[in-house]
Amino acid sequence: MNFCKNCGNDIIFIRTANGNSMPCDPKPIWVIPRDEGGKFMAQNGKLVTGIRAAAQDERVVVGFVPHFGTCPTINKKSGRKKQASNANEQLRLI
Repeated sequence: MNFCKNCGNDIIFIRTANGNSMPCDPKPIWVIPRDEGGKFMAQNGKLVTGIRAAAQDERVVVGFVPHFGTCPTINKKSGRKKQASNANEQLRLI
């Protein structure tokens, strides 16, 4: 397991479609792809826009939340409190 150098929380790295490593929160979630909503990383490294699903069904993909949106230290240092709260709002179950 890897740790965020800013807050110390557990993170995983997902290889993006263009070969970069994206730090993400380690708990997988189910995402319903939509034209609008939050941004999530799919297991295959593609960015998925959508909303979090309460349960798995045929419409959903497994996704991970990018840690940039949930890291309390990064958001505090950069003054991105509003973005962090928006990311948390998007994570509420529908």
